Amino acid sequence: MRFELRQFPADKKNYPFKIYGDISMFHQVMRITFILEGDLSEINLPSPGTSNRRFCLWEDSCFEVFFRDSSGKIPGYWECNFAPSTEWNIFRFLEYRKEIKEDLHFSQIKIHPKQTSSCLELSIELNLAESDFELLNLSVAISAVIKNKESKESKESKESSLWALVHGRDRPDFHNPDSFVIELP
Repeated sequence: MRFELRQFPADKKNYPFKIYGDISMFHQVMRITFILEGDLSEINLPSPGTSNRRFCLWEDSCFEVFFRDSSGKIPGYWECNFAPSTEWNIFRFLEYRKEIKEDLHFSQIKIHPKQTSSCLELSIELNLAESDFELLNLSVAISAVIKNKESKESKESKESSLWALVHGRDRPDFHNPDSFVIELP
């Protein structure tokens, strides 16, 4: 299923790029491709390295997928963070923004970045069979945090732009239950 992210309307600046991609699920393997297209010269994109778990990926450019069981039988939801560096992490929330735990059932995520001067493509395979639940029918939210490079002239801190499928509130909230708008069988 194709998707396109929209920049948060209250961001200070409109950025000259777009973020879109594709998400699908087959035999409990979720495949996500993010494409960041446009002038990437002012964006802070960490170089690919070793694919390891890391906390606080949203402090730099990262792509996020949230999912929950659409039947309501399994409580809570998961947050997956993927960086262009191929670092990643997955967290489980038992309630909205509460009872967060790193989900250690997921041990290895396949992340394949491709980059040119005008396009970053990040392809991800997430094996949901590693979870301690049988996750078959999912509601999904998709988002991204994109950081600018630091201005050397003014020593400004990095600004970020926030992107999601939908922005339902007056402030960004990627955890908003109303953001889970994609249904995957």
